[in-house]
Amino acid sequence: MKRACTTCQARGIQTRAKFVAADNTELLWFECGEHEAHDNISGVERVRLEAIETFFIRAGIPIDALEELEEQPPPTERNPSVVLEHD
Repeated sequence: MKRACTTCQARGIQTRAKFVAADNTELLWFECGEHEAHDNISGVERVRLEAIETFFIRAGIPIDALEELEEQPPPTERNPSVVLEHD
């Protein structure tokens, strides 16, 4: 997988991105193609959806030059005995 869907990843799901989406201010995010225009972590309206390969070619980055991401994110561990203090 070259890139993960931003919305799915925020929900703890690892899904391959097929598109690069944009709002009217050119905020960009990766999408799998299974989301409605307002279904994204920023809550903005998607106005453009471009194939991920086309986006990277237009940017001058061959898709094959991108490293492969793991299908599943590596597990994380949390040590509940460590308490961080702050002001």
